[in-house]
Amino acid sequence: IWKIPTGLLNPHEDIKTGVERELFEEVGLEAHFEKVVGFRHGHAAPFGKSDLFFICLMRAKETDVSKLTLQASEIESARWADF
Repeated sequence: IWKIPTGLLNPHEDIKTGVERELFEEVGLEAHFEKVVGFRHGHAAPFGKSDLFFICLMRAKETDVSKLTLQASEIESARWADF
């Protein structure tokens, strides 16, 4: 199963900063946030809260994907996909 990198925002962190940080933490890829392209809102999240999940368009600063550094505790393997 393949999926896009995901993560959580830190308290008071905006979406741009959070998605750039999470992408770098999980696969070692530096990229610029461009825009939100979709989202979903779930109502059954832990701690009695709702959950907002955003899908964001990012542009990689580096095109050499051989330099990806995977976060071993979360990512088993990765593959580049152009959209």
